[in-house]
Amino acid sequence: MKHLKKYQLFLRENFDIQDTDKEDVKMSKEKMNDINKEIEDYKSKKSQIESIYKKSKTLEEAEELIKPIIGDDENSNKFLIELSTICRIEKEIEVLHKEIVDDKIRSDDMRSEASLVKDSTTKATAMGKVTDIQNRIAEKNKKILDKSKEFEDLNKNHIKKMQDMRKNIEEYIKKISDSEQK
Repeated sequence: MKHLKKYQLFLRENFDIQDTDKEDVKMSKEKMNDINKEIEDYKSKKSQIESIYKKSKTLEEAEELIKPIIGDDENSNKFLIELSTICRIEKEIEVLHKEIVDDKIRSDDMRSEASLVKDSTTKATAMGKVTDIQNRIAEKNKKILDKSKEFEDLNKNHIKKMQDMRKNIEEYIKKISDSEQK
């Protein structure tokens, strides 16, 4: 029965703060209210943010569309800000992959044109451009590796932070349930 009561506390969306509550219970209830609000906000806006990043053609376009959802003040939902950062990095990786494909096509076109040209100066110029494109592709591949590592780290930290929040919720529920049992 004790566990059922704690579970029902967990399901509450709002904790009423009583004048008779002890200071630590008041704080726990306030924290729970804040956390519940942030989690509900996160759940409702997560798919919107992910969708915007997937559908937008540029990062700038996505960030403009996301500003009204997240807000831009210091009271913004920290979970949504982290999610936005993770999605932005994922979009950057996608853009870099597209640029690499475009560069490979340009490189192949330049090579085929260079093979058709008989003038050695023009052929050397074309092959120089091919080399420049290959260097650019190598730089973008390195950026993709760096961004992928950053993405994995941020995603892992985000998941850990959500798990830590779960632990905090359990602690607050324990304080609240202990006070209600007295």
